[in-house]
Amino acid sequence: MTSPDPSLPPSHRKLLVAIAILAGLSSGLAAVIVAGALHATPLQIVQWGAGTFVTVTLLVLTINHELR
Repeated sequence: MTSPDPSLPPSHRKLLVAIAILAGLSSGLAAVIVAGALHATPLQIVQWGAGTFVTVTLLVLTINHELR
């Protein structure tokens, strides 16, 4: 997992991480809703939500790291 640039102020780094987590949570929730609408099993719903959360959170953190 990549971490934000250490040259940024601590409050700025915390904000970038919070944005990444919120993006992951919202996309994970959307994946859970879609999986539920498709009548997936409860295990599949959790897998879709968790996988989407991890993927989007790491993607946003990587993009933030590359743009700095």
